[in-house]
Amino acid sequence: MAAFVINEWFWEDLSGRNPVARQSETFRVVEKLPASGHQIVIVEGSAFDKKAWAICKNSASMVAQRIGGLFVTTVRENLNICRILKAEELSPVPNEIAEKTNPDDHYLIQAVLAAEGSILVTTDTVLRDAIVSAGLNGISREQFLTEYFPAP
Repeated sequence: MAAFVINEWFWEDLSGRNPVARQSETFRVVEKLPASGHQIVIVEGSAFDKKAWAICKNSASMVAQRIGGLFVTTVRENLNICRILKAEELSPVPNEIAEKTNPDDHYLIQAVLAAEGSILVTTDTVLRDAIVSAGLNGISREQFLTEYFPAP
């Protein structure tokens, strides 16, 4: 079992803002995560969390809205699958990582630090390289989909 901290590419894919093929690839995660034995780690009120709720209210795309609703009911509300961290559970980002990364991404690093052994899944190579060089776990979107949620 693995615990994943996922960057906002997840919602860009599922909302349809990225190419349609990415939407279906990422939808596999929503479908398969509940039965996978893996977990997702979310910081309550973070950019990732806000985008999850926003997609549920997406009036521009009924497909995206339904995907968001499915995520909330099958993943986010299932405490066996979704670990929700509150701000007070987070530690400051170490300076050596903070200096190399975008402050908007620091909540992701804090989540990885708080959920020991978790894996950051990101499309941001600078962020991934910074945490990996600090001894933390980080993988790309492609690696995540191929290794943990492969196409049938």
